[in-house]
Amino acid sequence: MTQNYIRPHRANHSRLNLCSLVILLLCISSTSLSQFVDSLIHIRTVISSEYSDIIRQRSDHSSATVFVRSFDAAISASYGYDTLTLAYSGWNQYASYNNYASEIALSTKNGFRSLSLQWISSLGWLDYSAKVIFPFSIKAFPLQYSAWIRINPFDKIFIPSLSYERLSISSVSGLGLKDFTFPLDENCISSAWNIMLQSKPLEFIEGSFSCGKNISTTGNEATGYSSPLDWNIQRLSALLKIHPEESSSVWLGWKRREEKGEMRFIKNGLLFGDLAYGKFIFNNWQAGASKIILSLPVSCEYNFYRWVVYGVGHFESWPFTAMAASVFDNRLYYTIDGMIDVHQIESGITFMQSGWNFKPSIGLLYILPDLSWRQWEPDFLSSCIKNAKEEPFSILQCWMLRIGFEVNLSVLDMNIAVQMEQYIPISSKEREKHSGGTGPSTPVAPGTLSSTDGGRRIRLEVVLQ
Repeated sequence: MTQNYIRPHRANHSRLNLCSLVILLLCISSTSLSQFVDSLIHIRTVISSEYSDIIRQRSDHSSATVFVRSFDAAISASYGYDTLTLAYSGWNQYASYNNYASEIALSTKNGFRSLSLQWISSLGWLDYSAKVIFPFSIKAFPLQYSAWIRINPFDKIFIPSLSYERLSISSVSGLGLKDFTFPLDENCISSAWNIMLQSKPLEFIEGSFSCGKNISTTGNEATGYSSPLDWNIQRLSALLKIHPEESSSVWLGWKRREEKGEMRFIKNGLLFGDLAYGKFIFNNWQAGASKIILSLPVSCEYNFYRWVVYGVGHFESWPFTAMAASVFDNRLYYTIDGMIDVHQIESGITFMQSGWNFKPSIGLLYILPDLSWRQWEPDFLSSCIKNAKEEPFSILQCWMLRIGFEVNLSVLDMNIAVQMEQYIPISSKEREKHSGGTGPSTPVAPGTLSSTDGGRRIRLEVVLQ
């Protein structure tokens, strides 16, 4: 950015800088300040929206749907070493699963909408930031904030940073069990910290490592239906990038996310079910390379993803029916476990012209799901179990094609970026269905073959500066 003034010493003007930014944001619509803004303040506005329709699977005995969407808008004012940002953020996630044979239906919708005010500044080799968050939900925890600090005393050789965030997240879920259906609304408090170490000891090599933890809890008991939880998330990641020459790079990366905890299902303080223990593990290994060939940037990357899930709990009809019916009849125990492996290879090429660039890409995914839902009911008269069922995920393996493109345009004072991805199932193999007990397994009948929509992702970003 070109500035036509002499920058004052920041130690003597830090308060003046911050006050100037606050005044600017409050008076941004005033035309009388336009000349002042143009000469002293750099204004940047970013608006982005994203939608991901991850999967839609349906068969004669089950169905599943997952999608995510978000919208963000922010206006930033920078003056010297200080930046003040006023932003709106909103996102929600939806997932549902319906097992017709087991008469169980689950759905959940998590979301968060807020306004935030963030201040970013620096002092010598110290960069720091503080943010205050104002959630839209009046039931949310009133004090929400985040802070971030980064130290760079050795000129990129060793750069540690630490961040902390405290948020509340609203969850709206639905649970159906046989003849009973009920909503579950909850507001939980989430506290998250993260440590990152970055290093660039030489011009041709750089790396990073980060670790963090997220703790989510539900405090006060709600009236009506509720699902208080205690949930912990641990995150680890590492990345190594090497530049053999100026026009090429090679990288190796790894990410891990582990979640575990428990959840109760309550009506007016009475327990009618729980997720006594749940665990979810995600691992991602990646390797890739990029190089400029005939003046065109070309990249290729391989990813291996693994999701592992395990859960155990129970449901009962109490307090919706008489206690005797719940104890002797309507009690259901369940477990869910398994894993999903995904191999993905992807390649892209970037075409660049004055004011715009276009990057098409193509990839191939090989998906191997192995998930099962097991349920049974206790028979207190015989001290045995009854009505035991096992419902495996219907797809045994699936090949999927990924087609994507990214366009970046510069129009007047705007930078516009559009990203689109479409996942197209090529072929899938259905899991053999057991006829029961010890009998031989038989292929799934044509009428029970599932339909799967691979999903899509669309992202639009507009930057004004």
